[in-house]
Amino acid sequence: MRKYRKLLIDIAIILAFTVLLMFPYLIKSFLAIEHDTLFHVSRIEQYAKALQHGQILPAIYPYENGGFGYGSPLFYSDIFLLLPAILHNLGLVLVDSYKLTVFLASFFSGITMYMLASKFTSKSSIRLLAVAAYLFSNYHITDIYVRGALGEVFALVGIPLILSGIYEIFETNQKYSFSYLIGLVITVLSHNLSFLLCFILVIIICIIYLPKCSFDRYKLLVCESMLACLLTAFYTFPMIEQLKSQQFYLNYYASSSALENHAMTFWQFFANQTVFGLSGNQYNASNAMVVNIGLFLSIAPISYLFLNKKEKHTFLTIMLGIGWICMLLPAQIFPWKYMSFARVLQFPWRLNMLALPLLCVPAVMGIENLTHKLKYVPICLILLLSLEGIYHLY
Repeated sequence: MRKYRKLLIDIAIILAFTVLLMFPYLIKSFLAIEHDTLFHVSRIEQYAKALQHGQILPAIYPYENGGFGYGSPLFYSDIFLLLPAILHNLGLVLVDSYKLTVFLASFFSGITMYMLASKFTSKSSIRLLAVAAYLFSNYHITDIYVRGALGEVFALVGIPLILSGIYEIFETNQKYSFSYLIGLVITVLSHNLSFLLCFILVIIICIIYLPKCSFDRYKLLVCESMLACLLTAFYTFPMIEQLKSQQFYLNYYASSSALENHAMTFWQFFANQTVFGLSGNQYNASNAMVVNIGLFLSIAPISYLFLNKKEKHTFLTIMLGIGWICMLLPAQIFPWKYMSFARVLQFPWRLNMLALPLLCVPAVMGIENLTHKLKYVPICLILLLSLEGIYHLY
């Protein structure tokens, strides 16, 4: 009973973090026009209209674009917009439907990060520190309040579950892993590019574990991946069919999509004030949006290196290594101009989508080891991250 009470308190604290993260939405009756705001708000509105006509999984929104229609549901799953669309039909203002969607996604991303941290520590303060670092990360705040990147906000719910599932598959003897299955489904139905990054991440981890794990572990991974494929077939199969039906063109050579123009300069790794700006290394600090993961997650993971060899965990070491690679790879010093195969990313800094969840747990585990005799240090760090979050949001 005491264990469940403690868990409820932690969930309440995560809810409080989410309220703090959402306070600009909560105190304003309007919605700022961010980079992709109009697109995502229109998705909710058009989905609501489709439901009025009895279409639960519409492929095309016929009333979009001045009546010419738009086929975004074929390439961008709207299943997680079902609740806000229903609530909008029941009378909830469209702006509030969008805000509620972001609120719920942020809250559940905190929950899934808490679950991931729980695999490695039993201390509530350390788990909550991972949640605070995740929710108040510069990248996450920019996703919500500058880019309006709803797909990535949804994907940040699924990625910690995928990591939890991979840990369960390769580091335990569990017969199945609901975490991996659910995380994969969420990511597929959230954002195509985030799923692609997660797919590459899973492949890399599988290769690293080849000398250590038995065939049965890989068999479980493949079976759950195939099951996730079946559970998302209602979206992925029509999308693949549409892609094969005709040839699609994308101007890879336009300056707006040139990877080298969006690689991060040195100062962008340390910028620490949220700016309603644009992506690109041609802008200065006053009009370039902040896309790093934040000072805490850039520095705190170093503490993991001070653990003794016996205290270090294989999976956490892998997370740390890949996380650092993803954090540093968007740098301008890398020859992004010649990496045409990676243009599907659109922006090199999108790799921070992986760096963010990968570095959270190694960072807090290193802090737990260094401050095990100073119980109040994690609490103080949580308060500091919360205050930093307020500073960014203000």
